[in-house]
Amino acid sequence: MISRLYFIICFLLVTFTVISAQENLLSAKLHIHQNARAWGLEQDDYEDIFVSSEAVSDKGITYLYLHQGYKGIPIRNAMMTLILDKNGKVLSDAHNMVTKVRNKVSTMTPSLNPPDAITSSAAHLGIRLKEKPQLSKRSTEKISTYDLPELSKSPIPAQLKYELVGERLVLVWNLNLDMANSADYWDMNIDAVTGEFVSKHNYTLYCKHHEQTFARHDDCGIKTFRKISNN
Repeated sequence: MISRLYFIICFLLVTFTVISAQENLLSAKLHIHQNARAWGLEQDDYEDIFVSSEAVSDKGITYLYLHQGYKGIPIRNAMMTLILDKNGKVLSDAHNMVTKVRNKVSTMTPSLNPPDAITSSAAHLGIRLKEKPQLSKRSTEKISTYDLPELSKSPIPAQLKYELVGERLVLVWNLNLDMANSADYWDMNIDAVTGEFVSKHNYTLYCKHHEQTFARHDDCGIKTFRKISNN
């Protein structure tokens, strides 16, 4: 009896959470639609926007974090933050969404597969691999995970994304490499058509220490995403 009641409560909580997330996404899309002209956005620019995370305060204020996508493919670092009251009214917004996405996309189909992208990332880092990446998992979020212990201590997730390079949205394989030979943890992006290196970011923060005792630490600032634009 208790286990059945527990199951019902969990089911209701999950259902409520899903409905709440859907309602928040609809509120977000309506807000974007109402401001699209002022922001220079076309419908294609926000049609595939999705909720990456959300949080609710004890006063019922919802902090909604959204990610821009195009035809089901996320656009790297293209985000929007909305603050909603308990009735779903938008109190504040900020975004750095890419405009006129359709004109900036050259392809939606990769010519390169994830294992080859992983090999290309290793070559960019000056590492010659002796083994090939082995597929270990596929997720519903279109993320494939590969094992390659000689390159990465952790499984390597590979996901198709778009990277804004100048005025072009380049289709890339986004990889996370927990380097086996160092403390580096690379967010690596390889062109999904040509196999060329596009960009990388090191999640590992290194500090420079003076030799003297009690010396201050330099260059220890935390790096985050680039500042999002104002409304």
